[in-house]
Amino acid sequence: MNQLPIILVQGPESAQYLLRQHGAAKVKRWVVCNAYSGGMFVEKGIPFVDENFYFDSGMEQINEISVFAHRLSTEWFKDISMDYPNDCRIRPEMLCTRSFNYYFRSVLYAFYFLEKIHQKEGSCRLLTTRFETQEGKKVFSFLHNESIVPMILDNLNERWGFKCSYSYIQQENKHSVEKFSWLSSLVIKVFAAITHLLCKDKVLFSGNPLLLMPVARELKLKFGLSSLQIKEISSMQQIASLIKKYSLFMSGLSCYQRKTSDFNESEIWNTFREKKTFCFRDIDFLPIFWDKIRMFLRLESLRTAEMFREVYRVLGQVKPEYVIVDEDAIPFNRALVIAAKKRDIKTLVISHGMPGAQFGFAPLQADNIVVWGEFMKSIFQRWGMSSDKIIVTGCPKYDKLSSSTRVPGEQKDSFCKKHKWDTEKPIALVITGGLSQDVFVRFAGDGSTSSEILRTTDYFLRIAQKVTNVNFVFKVTLGLRSDDFFQRLAGKYDGLSSNIKLVRSGLAVNLMNISDVVFNSCSSACLEATILKKPVVNMNFSFHPDVFPFVEYGLGTSVRTFEEALKLCRDLGDGLLPLQDWVATQENLVSPFVFSRDSRSSERIASFISRNL
Repeated sequence: MNQLPIILVQGPESAQYLLRQHGAAKVKRWVVCNAYSGGMFVEKGIPFVDENFYFDSGMEQINEISVFAHRLSTEWFKDISMDYPNDCRIRPEMLCTRSFNYYFRSVLYAFYFLEKIHQKEGSCRLLTTRFETQEGKKVFSFLHNESIVPMILDNLNERWGFKCSYSYIQQENKHSVEKFSWLSSLVIKVFAAITHLLCKDKVLFSGNPLLLMPVARELKLKFGLSSLQIKEISSMQQIASLIKKYSLFMSGLSCYQRKTSDFNESEIWNTFREKKTFCFRDIDFLPIFWDKIRMFLRLESLRTAEMFREVYRVLGQVKPEYVIVDEDAIPFNRALVIAAKKRDIKTLVISHGMPGAQFGFAPLQADNIVVWGEFMKSIFQRWGMSSDKIIVTGCPKYDKLSSSTRVPGEQKDSFCKKHKWDTEKPIALVITGGLSQDVFVRFAGDGSTSSEILRTTDYFLRIAQKVTNVNFVFKVTLGLRSDDFFQRLAGKYDGLSSNIKLVRSGLAVNLMNISDVVFNSCSSACLEATILKKPVVNMNFSFHPDVFPFVEYGLGTSVRTFEEALKLCRDLGDGLLPLQDWVATQENLVSPFVFSRDSRSSERIASFISRNL
């Protein structure tokens, strides 16, 4: 008798195809690894399990993978030599360590996931999808991971003995190709060159304007120092939209000529084999990683090197005295920082967010980093940063929050009038994780997993039906088809309740102002709500520990189960929660995270920059 199959759904395209082919068939189990895909199954009423069905523990293994991937992403290329132009001055692989980190982690988590399936299911029938792209249309990308599982099974299935079968899907190349790409690249490069000639200011910024521009304004007002904002552009359409915000432009990576590197593939392969470069837990992952490594070295490395040379040349032309970025991990910002240091230009990172995972923050490439509070400093020191490189200043983007003169009551009245809500009912703001197509990297402990997003959303859809004397606002992220996702899940309950609103546009802080309680999941929104004197409820409906230790520090209360969340919402509606006491407690405990709420973080950073010019 044939075994019923376990069907593994890796992402939305996979879900659509498999549901069409097998939705009515008898299966042992549907395993869904993507939140949006889970919404499709909920809508159709088909039972499924997610990663938590197999991961009731295992943080030690997950942490081990994170450490290995981080080290590997910074060291794998040191075992080989490539013939790059003499003036490159840096290995292009160094600029892409974060992207390699994501990729390595994705593969290793997928491997671990299959290991957990085998432990629970044995040598079962396993059906999943396999994406195929026509050879002539392949484009290098770190981000597309929906063929990771078949690739692992091809190389390691003797370990598990799964009876594998694949549904083949022809993968379309979604990378848009401009009809006259050479002309577009030329126009962008000419436009960028003109801005290089006109800009001669001392300070150069690259990154999120919400974080960096308050510092730029303080430099101008307090110290008379003008600054430049630099931005990559990759299409002519971007020029018009960005020209008002930025003063200096660099052509994006796609604008550089695609060249092919020649190298001895067998020699590099053998070197990796001999050095055991990609060995993890006595398993050589080289056959799995090889295609990505080979494609990068052949297709992408010279273009990355060319981008670095151009950044280095432009810095020599513009001659800034300081280069300031919001992180030095993405290729462009890393190139900017490294090139600046080679030209003896001072460099600084202004921390862009709370440190949930090391690879977005450390190792530090810049001379210094400014951080939000002592908690951040302690984390970075744990990751190997020298304390004299870390300056505690507070967070510039919170300065406006601390000095806000907006009247929450008036904002709430306006919001309720717009949506025909009773202004007397309390409002609960629910902030969930963003929907991502990246299948496996998310259950690393650096963000909400697919199961958490599904569970959180489902819980509050149910709670809203039961607790009608509370209005619920969901801040819908700009991720993959977010509105559609909520509507699919709500179909299980005959649609969205009248006391639920989905809000896509605007910032979460604007919704905090009209809310009585903020339910937060794996984000620094806890700090923003605290600054705005809003009580916070930290949600964690998973097996793994909190990404940020807000609850450990006593910052906000917490819920870990549906029952706890339901009771809290009922108490909110009945006016039984000590909201003001929560706010007072948060006020006393927030300082390790934000240093000060005196609205002078930008001034302190500007002062540090001025002293070091």
